[in-house]
Amino acid sequence: MSITSVNLSALPFMGSCDSTRAQMASKQMSQALTHPNCEIPYVISNEYRNLVNSSFLGICIAKDDGEVIFNASEILIIYYTNLKKLQVFQVSIIKKTSSMFASSLRFILPQDSKFKKNDIIFEYDGFKNGIPSFGYNVMTAYMAGFGFNHEDSLIISESFAEKAKVKISEKVYIPIYEHTVLMPIYKNIDNSLIYFPNIGQKIKGTTVCSTVSPNATNYAGSNKTIKNKMMLFFKNATITDLLNLNNQNTKNIKVEEVKTKIENGTITGLNIHRLQKGVNLIDPRFQDCLNKLVINYCEQNIFSTFNDLQCKFNQEYAKQIIKQNIMYSADQKSSNKSMMKNAIYLIELEITREDSSQIGDKFCNR
Repeated sequence: MSITSVNLSALPFMGSCDSTRAQMASKQMSQALTHPNCEIPYVISNEYRNLVNSSFLGICIAKDDGEVIFNASEILIIYYTNLKKLQVFQVSIIKKTSSMFASSLRFILPQDSKFKKNDIIFEYDGFKNGIPSFGYNVMTAYMAGFGFNHEDSLIISESFAEKAKVKISEKVYIPIYEHTVLMPIYKNIDNSLIYFPNIGQKIKGTTVCSTVSPNATNYAGSNKTIKNKMMLFFKNATITDLLNLNNQNTKNIKVEEVKTKIENGTITGLNIHRLQKGVNLIDPRFQDCLNKLVINYCEQNIFSTFNDLQCKFNQEYAKQIIKQNIMYSADQKSSNKSMMKNAIYLIELEITREDSSQIGDKFCNR
């Protein structure tokens, strides 16, 4: 039985009882690649069959005959006819498997489609037609070299390195307070939100957005104190002060960049959560941008999904599904609870990039 995602299960010594070898496997987890262009292997062992039955990360096999009741906004609800049981899944287009590495959704049954027992409900790119396919069928040659064996290094061709793609993904959460001011660093990009990139756009290097806030020496105090300091600065600011914001030389104000680990990545997901109502930001232009964003990416998505769910279920159950799968709820993975205490909005950006294999990536033979 696999205790990890499909791509991690291929790591040498992953199931070893020897502490040294198990430690070697743990160190390689951060470099264990996923394979968007994976192939069905020529030889399939029992381990491969076990992966299909035990994987909760890459594939879902129907336990009985049934029907897909709902499939929208990354929410999948199926009904097993004989078992008389509903099952709800959150099936994102891109799912993290280990570290920053991610898998893409390869297949999912559409709404109102019927299925039989053992049919595939959905699968990610670690599977293909229900078969674990986390690697490539390649011509391989082994030879002795100065006393070293094949575990010490591998020589691969450029064509294979280009074929062996890897997808990396990261979610960035940006809390917006009453005093938050963002620099319009994306103003020259078409179809932009000005302050940060839109879906389908690339970020500038590793910079997602730039925030303007009081200097650390003046940052003590309540949220109201910080707001007053920001309003006082902009009220008394000269043209030189505003120009110096770009150079980060202003005495009382600092400009900080919100960064991601993924350089030149593309925005593949964007959502905004309004945590408080009736509170306006000190920057009216930024406030207007966020209001439009709430309507486009939040309210339309939530309301339309809620209405569709009500057509299938009662109102209370529809609310429960929306709350659990779409609405924001504070947790340690996404943000610090104390940091989110006074936040008005929370912007959620998903950044993804696909790369060819590079030096340091881990390969293993099966």
